[in-house]
Amino acid sequence: MTAEQQTIRVNIEAGIRWKPAGEWPINEFPRWMWRNAVILRALNTLESSAERESDIADPHQRQIERLEAKIDMAVSMLAQLLDTQGSWPHMQSCQLFAKGLVTNTGLKLDEGAHGIIELFLDHRLPQPLVLPAVVTSCHSHEGNHFRIHFDWFGLDEHATEWLERTVFRLHRREIQMQRQGKPG
Repeated sequence: MTAEQQTIRVNIEAGIRWKPAGEWPINEFPRWMWRNAVILRALNTLESSAERESDIADPHQRQIERLEAKIDMAVSMLAQLLDTQGSWPHMQSCQLFAKGLVTNTGLKLDEGAHGIIELFLDHRLPQPLVLPAVVTSCHSHEGNHFRIHFDWFGLDEHATEWLERTVFRLHRREIQMQRQGKPG
C-alpha cells in the first residue's frame, strides 16, 4: 500500500475557487499560513463547542461556554454580512486530505500548473483557506468533467498541523455518520 493510499481523506462539500498563479507570491505565504491556522482553529472551536454538553456544573466553565456562544454569534453575523457580498463560490464534492485535494470540475488544467485554491469549508465562517497548490494530475471524468488532484505547496508547520487535525476530525465524523446510517 502506497503512502498516498494510507492518507486519511474525507469526502466533503466545499466552496472551491482556483486562481492560476504565474509566479508563486512567496512573500504572501506567511500571512496566508497564519490566517489558515486561525480559520482552522476557529472551525475546530465551533465544532467542539457544538458537541459539548450544556449542563456543566463548574460556574467558570459555564461562563466560558457563554463567551464562546457570543463569539459564535458574532462570527455568524459576520458570515451573513460577507455572504451578502457574494463571496461564496459554488459548493462541490471533493476529497480533502492534509496534503491536497481531489475534485471533479469542468475546468481542464495542465499537470504541473500552479495557483491558489480558496477553500471554503464551513458556511459559519465564510473566510476561505488560501492554499497554494500544484496540479499533480488531471484526467477526463464523466463527459466534459475532469478529475483533478492538487497537492498543497509551501504550507508551514502550524497550518499543516491544523489542517491535519481538521481532516482527522471530519473523517472521524464521517465514519460516525456512516455507522449511524446517515448520509455523510
